[in-house]
Amino acid sequence: MVNLNSAPAFGFETSSCNAEGYYKNLFETAQKKAAEIQKANIAQLDFPDMPNVADVYNDPEFKKIMDEQNTKAAKTAWKTANLMKRLGWIPLLGTLIGINRISRTVKATKQELPNKVNHIVRGIFELFSLGFLLLIPDLILTRFRAKA
Repeated sequence: MVNLNSAPAFGFETSSCNAEGYYKNLFETAQKKAAEIQKANIAQLDFPDMPNVADVYNDPEFKKIMDEQNTKAAKTAWKTANLMKRLGWIPLLGTLIGINRISRTVKATKQELPNKVNHIVRGIFELFSLGFLLLIPDLILTRFRAKA
């Protein structure tokens, strides 16, 4: 079954599959985890005149800057993912893309990449330099998503 939601293995990522929102959510989740670790580490330090770290993270200006950075990073990630799909169509270069795709998919959690099987299948096609066979399905699914 082809997952038509975020980070699809087949077809280009478009606004209709919420690609930007998907990547933005990933970045925000990672930043929240990093912030919690930083807060815990700073809490262990004994500096009496140090400002409260929670105030910095809750500051509206800080949140606005982080949101802008996440949006920009999400757009870049979206474009990079589509570029990698195009490069996967090219024999030999597709082999490297396939190895990268399979290794990243295996390392990813189900939350980060909900359709892991689809990405592994695509990676296998690319690994054997058969990525050009995915050109037509990619275009068809992208068109289908645009209409949805």
